[in-house]
Amino acid sequence: MAPEIQVPCNFGREYINVQEHCNLKLKLKNGSDYLVNSMIMSYNSPEIKRLTTEHHQTCLYMDDFEEDAVYCFIDALYTGELEKIGTTIFTDVYKMVRVFKVSWLLSRCTDFFTNLVSCRETVSVDTEDSIYREVKYLFDIAMIIYTQNHLEKEQIFVDVFMESFEKKNDKLEFATRFFGGINLNEMSRYLTEQTVTLIGGDTGLLVDGLVTSLRHYDLRNLSNTEVRLLLDKCTDVSFHQENPVEYQYNELFDILDEIESLTEDDLRFLNRIKRIWIKRASSFFSSSKSKGHSTSTRVVEKENSNPDALKGKHGENSKSTFSFEEREVEPESTSSEAQHKEEVGGVEEREEELEDTRSVVTLGSSTSSYYSGEED
Repeated sequence: MAPEIQVPCNFGREYINVQEHCNLKLKLKNGSDYLVNSMIMSYNSPEIKRLTTEHHQTCLYMDDFEEDAVYCFIDALYTGELEKIGTTIFTDVYKMVRVFKVSWLLSRCTDFFTNLVSCRETVSVDTEDSIYREVKYLFDIAMIIYTQNHLEKEQIFVDVFMESFEKKNDKLEFATRFFGGINLNEMSRYLTEQTVTLIGGDTGLLVDGLVTSLRHYDLRNLSNTEVRLLLDKCTDVSFHQENPVEYQYNELFDILDEIESLTEDDLRFLNRIKRIWIKRASSFFSSSKSKGHSTSTRVVEKENSNPDALKGKHGENSKSTFSFEEREVEPESTSSEAQHKEEVGGVEEREEELEDTRSVVTLGSSTSSYYSGEED
């Protein structure tokens, strides 16, 4: 009995595209044919075995993939080595590995990407643009694989890239460059997924990033669903007394208030974001006081007292900032708690008034469709 063939195995690349040894035709993107042996392909791929033996396929269309990626993939199946791989064709090669279920090649691709990330340059304020672009390209590879609709979500490459931030301690520098290149007027679903993945749970990083983007590109309005999604996510802030949340949010809201072409719906949405932030900040500082702090801190919206300024681009509510007020608390007084309830109640009443008239994109409902791979 002949020994069972185990893959990966070197069948010899000299037999690729040789008519005398090939019975399976691959149709490439450029319209040409590439000949392979169905038995060698079937040893490596149970999916190709199914197509050729059960469905008697003699031709497979590979026009979804770049030609060089197909050459690399076939060479690997014939030689048992991933020698012709490169960053420019990696995503296509990996797609074929997943589509045709070549298990041994899956681990080789993972090792290749992991090695690229581990050897990448560290991004700093002085890093040359070319180095940043190389690192960004690796991030793009991870995200493209993660967001492929026809594949299961592949978190592994994103995880590998995010872990490299911890090792090189350059997430902030990378994020600053990343947000500086984003034009929010052209925000897409894919770019939103990149942004959400990059920031993780760091809302402060998102706020700083949006400010960075808005400094580079003037935002026309707030009609873009993706922009609203990110602004909604800004309200998921975790408050820490050492965190300069007042400065971060004031700067963001100041820039948004200066947009000249905000619609009524934009204004309602922006007002909603502000109110939610006030409510959550007020709740945080009220709970801090109840845990034994000697002072009570509340968040207040401070309107411009200049009548002309109040009649600016967007009417009486056009300009507002937020600040923290501290005051001494009597040991057994409950007046501050009553005042806090009154403030929160006012916010809730205002939100109820807006509920019937606003068009709001909420983070919870949007994210469920964004990460399920569903199309609009």
